[in-house]
Amino acid sequence: MITSIYVENLRGVKRCVVNNLTHVNIFIGRNGAGKSTLLEAIYMASAWARPLDIIKGVSKLLYVVTRRRGHVDARYGWEIYSKYKDMLWFNKYINEEIQIALNFGEKKMEFRLMYSQPQPPHAPPADGPALWLVVAQGSNVIYYQRPDSFWSPVTKSTPPLPFSELQKRVEDELRQELEFLEGVLLLDSRLTPRDLEQRIWPQLLDRRLDTLIVEMLREEYEVNVHDITYKPVGGEYVLALKLKNTTVEIDALGDGARAAVMYASPLALVKDTAVLMEDPEAHQHPAGLKAFMSFALKIAKRQNLQLFITTHSIELINIIKQLVRELDMGIHVYFMERGPDGVVDVRMLEEVDVDVLQKMGLDPRLLYLV
Repeated sequence: MITSIYVENLRGVKRCVVNNLTHVNIFIGRNGAGKSTLLEAIYMASAWARPLDIIKGVSKLLYVVTRRRGHVDARYGWEIYSKYKDMLWFNKYINEEIQIALNFGEKKMEFRLMYSQPQPPHAPPADGPALWLVVAQGSNVIYYQRPDSFWSPVTKSTPPLPFSELQKRVEDELRQELEFLEGVLLLDSRLTPRDLEQRIWPQLLDRRLDTLIVEMLREEYEVNVHDITYKPVGGEYVLALKLKNTTVEIDALGDGARAAVMYASPLALVKDTAVLMEDPEAHQHPAGLKAFMSFALKIAKRQNLQLFITTHSIELINIIKQLVRELDMGIHVYFMERGPDGVVDVRMLEEVDVDVLQKMGLDPRLLYLV
């Protein structure tokens, strides 16, 4: 489990530290406070362990560059990264490294992203950007990139050292943390039914986890749903709900039901990792939101998932608080406020603080006005 995060020079965040992370972590604050950036930092760090997003089928770093530009598709390739990558850097200070550090209890993983990818001599051209892991080597540090690239931030070149033992030590010491990062899942509004149809549902069907999605839909969204099937439409097969009197394609469902299926389907597949949820309340009625979050938290409890959730919904906070008490899970709510210098102040609100604020008629999301 990730216990703390440090982010520097990423997007609008000059510096941000979040400590005392637990099983369920909720981030609130006004627009531009750095909530989504925090999720992106964890997602980017996971790219060191597994560069490709298993749901979207694209590079994670490339996806982070393009995800906030609705008209740009990460599948266009690395030329898109070259065009837009400076937007990742705080105030476009591209001479400074983006830094991301994750603590896993007593173990720490530090990552760096440079604007210009170092090119070791005799190495083939780099296929796009990549994070470097900071590794201690005596009194110095070496940047390590899988599978076998090393770089010295001091000499700006490949150090003349044998690295096989260092490489083995790093991989052995961080094996559990790497397995955790390999599974990191980002759930955001850019998930599409095609992503599910091509990459997620074949796995769900193989393990018959589709029954969990059907049960969730029956609880609130479509009480008459019998099953979910593949239906031939326009020369291809698409996911569809089998109802009492008809069959409805996933893409034709109401916004709430479609969003619930989009988020719940990949969630059912992962375990022993982190799941990053961006604004899961979008398009959801409070009753539907409770049904989805009940599903999500039960899955998280059963499959040992650590949740990171951004929200603007006080209803979501109250729903999650009630559910985690029933499931005996830890929860922390963090209020984030970014100053004009880009430094993010993070205040952890104890459960009693949230309750007291609401009893006083104050909205915890508006603490910056207090």
